Amino acid sequence: MNSKLDIIEKEVSVCEKCELHKTRNKIVFGKGSHKPDVVFVGEAPGADEDLAGLPFIGRGGRLLDTWLLKYSLTLENIYIMNAIKCRPPKNRDPLLEEKRSCRDYFERQIDLLKPKVICALGKHGFSNLIKMDSKEAFGKMRKQVHYYQGIPVVATYHPAYILRSPSSEVMVFEDFDLLIEVLRNNL
Repeated sequence: MNSKLDIIEKEVSVCEKCELHKTRNKIVFGKGSHKPDVVFVGEAPGADEDLAGLPFIGRGGRLLDTWLLKYSLTLENIYIMNAIKCRPPKNRDPLLEEKRSCRDYFERQIDLLKPKVICALGKHGFSNLIKMDSKEAFGKMRKQVHYYQGIPVVATYHPAYILRSPSSEVMVFEDFDLLIEVLRNNL
């Protein structure tokens, strides 16, 4: 074990707090710098991630990679993770019990990473950071800075949404512009 993050990852690898452990192939803890400027947070792993044990490696991950490249963000200065560490069957939304079961791991992970900014990818990633009414439109959370335990949070659309609605990608670039501005102000 090299770090406190590795210790948490080992705990997650044997976790049986919820039913998701029965159907997972691998846990999906995170990837990137252990001292990141930015942490990107999604909701839960998909099928590709469940097989590989790494977040955002499928089609959505490849799209995220293009955004990161455009803004000169690399795994040397960012960290990518999900709030939920195991894939819900058939990519369904995680149940409240599953979210609660992973909450301690999620909070400890963010606390150890100490990012200067968090980028929430999609409504589900955002709602793990910032309390919001489930009926409220996620689009209203964009273009402003929120705070999770004193850390600035910028919201943008999840890559999977953009794959279904490519014309919305221009809004992601607006959000990344804000993300970079907030990052510069917090360096």
